[in-house]
Amino acid sequence: MLQPLQEHILQAGLVDLDGSYVVQLAIFLVFAMILNFLVVKPLGKLQELRYARMEGARIEAQKMDLRAAEANASYRSRIDNARTEAVSLRESAKEQATKEAHALIDGVRDESSKNLEAGRVVLGQSAEKGRADLEQEVEKLATFIADRLLDTDGKGV
Repeated sequence: MLQPLQEHILQAGLVDLDGSYVVQLAIFLVFAMILNFLVVKPLGKLQELRYARMEGARIEAQKMDLRAAEANASYRSRIDNARTEAVSLRESAKEQATKEAHALIDGVRDESSKNLEAGRVVLGQSAEKGRADLEQEVEKLATFIADRLLDTDGKGV
């Protein structure tokens, strides 16, 4: 029984080349050509058309990227200019406020000096009047003391 099995396996591995092989090859080639005309070529054209449309879209996207980059650069430039102007305005306002503060301080200092000088004048006048009054009192007191010591009014001590 082993022998017929081996022969069967050997015969199964062999392929007979006869007329049916040529017919199968012809049917395959006909279907391949039909498939090529009905499926492969239209898909190829569709893919080329899609690529062409995508290329246009890519070019448009690149143009939009360039416009966006220009707009961004313009925006940044305007922002930088605005910042520079704001810093300039802030510095000028600060300088103006400093000038006003110095002017106010100088005005107050001048007024204080005037008030101080006026107070010194009034104080000097008061001191002079007080000295004059004091000298009169000293004079009266000295006369009174001298009179009492000398007993010139005649009453005696």
